[in-house]
Amino acid sequence: MIKFFRKIRYNLMDKGKTGRYFKYAIGEIILVVIGILIALQINNWNERKKEEQILNGIYSIIVEDLKSDIDELNGMLKTKKDFEPYFKKVMNDEMTKEDYKECPNCVYMALSYRTLTIEKRGYNLLENFGNTSSLRNDSLSLKITHFYSNQLTRLHTGDSATEKLVNSTLELWQKYNWFSGFVSGNNLDGFIDYTLNNPEYKNTASLYYLMHYTGTIKGLDSFIENATSMIHLIDKRLDKK
Repeated sequence: MIKFFRKIRYNLMDKGKTGRYFKYAIGEIILVVIGILIALQINNWNERKKEEQILNGIYSIIVEDLKSDIDELNGMLKTKKDFEPYFKKVMNDEMTKEDYKECPNCVYMALSYRTLTIEKRGYNLLENFGNTSSLRNDSLSLKITHFYSNQLTRLHTGDSATEKLVNSTLELWQKYNWFSGFVSGNNLDGFIDYTLNNPEYKNTASLYYLMHYTGTIKGLDSFIENATSMIHLIDKRLDKK
């Protein structure tokens, strides 16, 4: 094809048809430019397809992360809800030694604390991907980023407050003779008597209840609800691919 155009060009020059030659040359340049633009467009399309495949892979990881988080948080919620009736008994001065026999772990209920570990593999990959990809403003990616930003801040705030409460409670209990037996678990009688007869424990349990059953639990429920909605959105996107 190139030889063909070159032959035409030479024929025009040989015949002195300079005007037609320039018109032809301009047309040839336009064709070359169009060819380059088409090649660039195809290359951009291929790059975009590759980025979409990478992004969909990240979305799949995020779904796995969220499902794992939901399972963990449901376990935490179950533990807290199992303790709730006993917290109410403490606050109503109805707790008995029989209740502790029925619920041995209730001796630790005012110290029930486990650091939340939200899985962020997919989220971190999405953040890094967005720094270099042309798909950084993908609507679903923006929703996911907004979800993690809000939920992680909320959970971290509640987690930090619980840690401070538990630490202050332990400092408070260190002054009692029964503390070493409570820590070792070898002698809980002194601690149980304290919980049943000392108003100080009632206040401690009430504060814990206030933080967790009017605050933390709502945060966990919110995360689970929003994470479930996010999974549906991602699955819907992946099903279209």
